[in-house]
Amino acid sequence: MRFLFTLLFIAGSIFQFQAQTTYSCGDSACAVAASATTNVDYSREFAASQAINFRTTAANKSVLQDFQAARISINGSSKIYNSRYNAITNEIEIKGDDNKIYNLRKLDNVTVQFNTTNESYKGVVYKNVYGQEMVDYFLVPDAKNEILLKQSTYTFVKAKPATTGYDRAKPAYYKENVKYFFVDHNSNLIALSTNKKDVKSLYASKSDEIWSFIRKNKLKKDDLNDLATLAVYMKVIQAKDMKNKGLAANK
Repeated sequence: MRFLFTLLFIAGSIFQFQAQTTYSCGDSACAVAASATTNVDYSREFAASQAINFRTTAANKSVLQDFQAARISINGSSKIYNSRYNAITNEIEIKGDDNKIYNLRKLDNVTVQFNTTNESYKGVVYKNVYGQEMVDYFLVPDAKNEILLKQSTYTFVKAKPATTGYDRAKPAYYKENVKYFFVDHNSNLIALSTNKKDVKSLYASKSDEIWSFIRKNKLKKDDLNDLATLAVYMKVIQAKDMKNKGLAANK
């Protein structure tokens, strides 16, 4: 932990998260409730159309959360709404008083803190592989290391019927794929891995240096503190490269 703090000190203020503001649920009720609390109309923060109302099935019941109280914040203002994170669509959904479900717009100034599960999500701005600016929701798995972002994607696997009298039928399910990321100094979303093969393919010219760091510090793929340490280290070496390139350009 001391080593991580040292890296954080070297890196300076990394990926600071700014305070954020809140919204309300339902259709026109959203604007009314929000403006009554903050004197600002936040109806624009909600998608104009309703969210897809997923029917709970045996396949998705372990993926779709129940609606629960959540504190939704935007730019410093916040309020509690009946919400859930839909992992299938990567959307924050809000249930209005009319029982209709609405998506929260994806904004970089949003945080969502769920009361029951104690999970915290935030909107993150990053550039995709084409250089286009994107905003997505990511889980912050460790409040002490906000640099670390987690996102799970799900692939639907169809049911498999028994083919012989000796086989067992397999029900349909959603297969989870968990990935951890951080956003670098150029706003690129960088995947984190301590696997040697991944390091070689993901980190190109810096792979030897990064792999040496992983081995020296015995970083583990499932340890959140280790992954945060790796993210901070990678931002440190990126900052050094940027500084050196700047010095070279000024010669």
